[in-house]
Amino acid sequence: MTEKLKIPIEQLILTDSCKTELHPTLANEFIKWFSPMNGLKFTKWIEQLTKPILTINQNIVVYQSIDVSKIPDNIVYIITSSLHQTLRTYIIGRAQNMKNRLSTYNKSIEHEVVYYVCCHTVQITKIVESTVLILLEKYREVVNRDRFILPENQSLNLFTNVLDKAVGIFQPLFEVEP
Repeated sequence: MTEKLKIPIEQLILTDSCKTELHPTLANEFIKWFSPMNGLKFTKWIEQLTKPILTINQNIVVYQSIDVSKIPDNIVYIITSSLHQTLRTYIIGRAQNMKNRLSTYNKSIEHEVVYYVCCHTVQITKIVESTVLILLEKYREVVNRDRFILPENQSLNLFTNVLDKAVGIFQPLFEVEP
């Protein structure tokens, strides 16, 4: 299968403590095999889901927003608004319930979640958020605000990688043994 799809075997099925994902190409092949009638619909749907990055102009990278209703509890998130995105400014924080948390931001301007990591417990969420805020201190927009400016020559991966590393410390606590 990996030879046919030209995808390394370790990328076919990705598992972390929050979810298990099939590589989009593998998922597409599976649904075509399972239901040829729905294969075309699924292909269009998966293409929409796998467009996480759109490039606008040459300097602004926009991540597709994430459906808030599908976000689990106890997360550390990155959000932005259309205005902040053009300024390359992102807000990093934590939430037990993202829908409730987002409602406080959306009173003045519409914000959207562009990235989050699942932390499982409130205590781990607090630790991960504190760690991320410390590690990203040099990008902070203003003292005592959790807004960060993404440097012109960097992608959002600069921030997302810090979130991934911070939560990765706790991953062994939630791995299910076979």
